Amino acid sequence: MIYNTMKIYIKNTNDNSIQIFTSESYESISKNFRQPPYEKATQQEADSFILQEAKESKITEIKANKDSFIYLPVDYNGSTFKNTEISGKNLETAYNFIDEPIQWLDIQDNTIALTKLQVKDLITLMISHRSTGYFLEASLINQVKACLTTAEVNNIDITFI
Repeated sequence: MIYNTMKIYIKNTNDNSIQIFTSESYESISKNFRQPPYEKATQQEADSFILQEAKESKITEIKANKDSFIYLPVDYNGSTFKNTEISGKNLETAYNFIDEPIQWLDIQDNTIALTKLQVKDLITLMISHRSTGYFLEASLINQVKACLTTAEVNNIDITFI
């Protein structure tokens, strides 16, 4: 016998929390959730719950995309450099202690000579790149929070590149 899985939104009347209950039979739902403190959630309560879940999921995706974006390699002066916390700190340290050009490795382990000014420019580029990621994250999260429907949430493009 083939059953259709039923999904019903149940409200706990003690704390007004919404839960999803999935079952293959209405009888099972009736037995387990037709007694206090549980009752079937209204369509408005179910829609609100679904919207909140969609927003939380989208915000989680945005944060993951931001985390990937802010550490993407940066291109400077014809070379590509790692953009990690460690590489940034190493560049800052180098900047504070060098007066003459230093040898630095690009992402392909090619040796690149950098002057103090170039080191500063590279640090500034890394900071700017990360800042762009954080501002984009905040903007996208604010867009998600302002959504009134799951369709609006789903239509937000969260691509960082």
